[in-house]
Amino acid sequence: MKRLVVVLCVLSLCVDGCSKKTVMSLPVLSTATISNVTANSVQAGGAITNNGGSSITQSGVCYALHTNPSLSDSIVPSGVNNTGNFSFTVTIKNLNANTKYYVRAYATNGQGTAYGNVDSVTTSPGLAAITTAAITNNQALSANSGWTLNNNGGTAITAVGICWSTSPMPTISNAKTSDGVNLTTAVDTLTNLTLTTYYVRAYATNSAGTAYGNQVSFVVSTTGTVVDIDGNAYPTVTIGNQTWMGANLRVRHYNNGDSIVDGFLAPGYNWSTPPGGAYTFVNGDSTNRTTYGLLYNVPAVNDARSIAPTGWHVATDHDWNVLEVTEGMSVSDTATVGLVGTIAPKLVVGGSSGLNLQFSGEFALGQFARFGTEGYFFTSSFANTTANWARYFYPPGNANAAAINRNYSGFVLSVRCVKNP
Repeated sequence: MKRLVVVLCVLSLCVDGCSKKTVMSLPVLSTATISNVTANSVQAGGAITNNGGSSITQSGVCYALHTNPSLSDSIVPSGVNNTGNFSFTVTIKNLNANTKYYVRAYATNGQGTAYGNVDSVTTSPGLAAITTAAITNNQALSANSGWTLNNNGGTAITAVGICWSTSPMPTISNAKTSDGVNLTTAVDTLTNLTLTTYYVRAYATNSAGTAYGNQVSFVVSTTGTVVDIDGNAYPTVTIGNQTWMGANLRVRHYNNGDSIVDGFLAPGYNWSTPPGGAYTFVNGDSTNRTTYGLLYNVPAVNDARSIAPTGWHVATDHDWNVLEVTEGMSVSDTATVGLVGTIAPKLVVGGSSGLNLQFSGEFALGQFARFGTEGYFFTSSFANTTANWARYFYPPGNANAAAINRNYSGFVLSVRCVKNP
């Protein structure tokens, strides 16, 4: 009887001990709803509702471009809480813009790793990534830069190029180029520069906005330029044996320092019978001065004090004849009065000669005329007592665009200068 009591006690202890043993399992968890979506980051997380009977040793989220991401893909760990079940939130960074990712939470205990449900998210479109090219070919008041598109930000590029200014951090509200939106790289030319420091940045615009590349800066070189007494710099171009200004003269002093009269500011100035040399702004607008130069009357062109820089002179009728023959006109045509030849497109803005003659119009009979539609250029050669020989040019699309009109004028016209032999 005593032995039976002992056996029953032992069996009772075994039953009690077995009933208190915990069964271990994988954690149970869910993936939190993704939030705070940007072009390169999202917020994700999870909730552990059952730790499987043992401490959680690691948790977080895993993500990939394919479904069912796992620990073998990209992960963002979270902190662990060994006191029981818990929730966590993490930020996934350095994502690509406008890209779909699959995300799920994970948790590991002594039995292994379990995963929550799979969620997906598409990041927002982002700004493009673009690099500004170094400055090259810095001469003649122009320079080259460019850009390389590294990433379109996930949406189509709608505008791309470079922008520049004399102030740091230029934007597309400053001077800029516009290149093909399907290109991935390009070389651009900065034009109409002055002798100062410029700052340059590439830009690329997509649906998310405008992105800018790194800033580069440079000091404009005096190489290939001529500077007048006012400090205005002009690009130069060599054509045959001649060196010409590549822009219209805009000086406001004679070469000895005396002022040239501003005909509109001088009280009672008589343009019809001028008492002396005078200038005026192209189309009456002072903002045209840098691009189009100034307009001068005959007395200014022929004044002995000279409106040309030192070592230069206002082009003569013969200078124009030499230029015309160099560019392909016959010698006999150069002596003709009126429309002649077919070489004009080479000489006007954008032409192959590099002379870039502007269509600045004229001031005639008390009013401005033909700005943007014709270009008139004085020579310093007299045609008669009140007029000088001149050259007239017409833009593409005009019936006379191919020809040069050699004629004479007593009005107020643009001027180009030639370097002395």
